[in-house]
Amino acid sequence: MKKMLLLAFFCVFTICFTSCFSLKPTRTILPITYDDAISLGEKLSFRGCEVKHGIAVVAGNNGKVFIAKQRNRKWKEYIIEGTENLEFRDVEILSRKEILLMSAGEGKASKIYRTENGGKSWVCTHTNTYEKGFYNGFDFWDKKNGVMISDPIDDKLYLLKTSDGGKTWNRIETAQLPEVSAKEYGFAASGTGICTFGKSELRVATGGEQARIFSSSDYGENWEIAETPIIQGEDSQGIFSIDFWNKNKAVAVGGDWKKESGRGDNVCVLNRKNGWHLQDVDAQQLMYASCVQYLDEPFSLIATGPSGTAYSTTGGEDWYYDTITKGFHAVSFDKESKLGLLSGRNGSVQFFTINRDLK
Repeated sequence: MKKMLLLAFFCVFTICFTSCFSLKPTRTILPITYDDAISLGEKLSFRGCEVKHGIAVVAGNNGKVFIAKQRNRKWKEYIIEGTENLEFRDVEILSRKEILLMSAGEGKASKIYRTENGGKSWVCTHTNTYEKGFYNGFDFWDKKNGVMISDPIDDKLYLLKTSDGGKTWNRIETAQLPEVSAKEYGFAASGTGICTFGKSELRVATGGEQARIFSSSDYGENWEIAETPIIQGEDSQGIFSIDFWNKNKAVAVGGDWKKESGRGDNVCVLNRKNGWHLQDVDAQQLMYASCVQYLDEPFSLIATGPSGTAYSTTGGEDWYYDTITKGFHAVSFDKESKLGLLSGRNGSVQFFTINRDLK
């Protein structure tokens, strides 16, 4: 059985960019069709999920990974021996056969696993060797080139880069690596505190003492830093997820993970001309969110956290919670197939699709 959610907002406003402007549609409709939510195991918690290249993958604890083909959405379980005590927090699908998993944890608990046969066998291609290292997430520009972020080492951003599809990883070392505060770090809540796009664009989000966005346009060689209004100052507060439509349009969400239903300065949007700014509506709309994703156009967004799943059809300015689906840890959306996936606690997963031709 499938369920239909139809969100409608009416809004008109203008965003100025130097000598040109873009006008939001006067009527924006976001038709989402949900499959029924299912549980793949009550003792499981899925913080890593991705939909791409015709498949969907979720990973979490107990050394279990689940893979489904998009066309039938039926899950198959795979067990990675020796990983029962690891916490997988991020997934990268390079192709239907090549998949990467990142585990998060102190020291050697942070690892990378790779399969070349669609999950039948896995190889650990990298293990963190720094005691202070704690991997938070990774992202890829293409099938070969990717980057991973860890908690800071030596009071600077600690990034590792791969150019062979995750088989080997090397630290990015440049004099331009930005310094961070003593208690500033990333979060591995959904593996989406790091974002790559375009040919060489890279963004990293932090929390704790400060909630900032670190931006590079040359694979991490040079950096710019932007302050954000996201709630910050405590070890449980900050930015948990970012997504970029392009250089000019971006969104960041977060809050305080110790207050899952807490509302406040939990979201901000990026206007290239004006920089990061808080949404121009009641800041109490969005609860703590651990993951955010653009959908099929730059005004449509989905954000999820343990207390609920919210939507925006105004580029992040306004948010709406539905009563059809619940809260999750992570969300992924494939713009090509228009298929999305939510994953969370108690082994819960839920597919959804967008069909703008639906009347």
